[in-house]
Amino acid sequence: MSRNGGVNERLIESENNKLSDQLARKISTLKQISIDMKNDVDGDLKYLDNMGSDLGSLVDRLLPGTSKRFSKMMDTRGNKKIMCYTVGFLVFGFVLLHYLISYRT
Repeated sequence: MSRNGGVNERLIESENNKLSDQLARKISTLKQISIDMKNDVDGDLKYLDNMGSDLGSLVDRLLPGTSKRFSKMMDTRGNKKIMCYTVGFLVFGFVLLHYLISYRT
């Protein structure tokens, strides 16, 4: 009986080693995938940062001083209120226009 017990232990140990190796390979694959995902995200973030700075410099070149004037205008409380009313009116106008166009068709 001890001979069968020894054979069973070796079979179980062999199966454990095989499953352990499979698990190690899967973990290694997952680790590589996560590293690749991190590299992709880092690359995308770098691209977006460059795109944002390019857009900011484009706005500064095309509309020099506009952002300064807009910031100065938004500094006072009364101008903020006027800007809110303007934006609200524009949103209302677009919703009304959309409703009228969709109602017609």
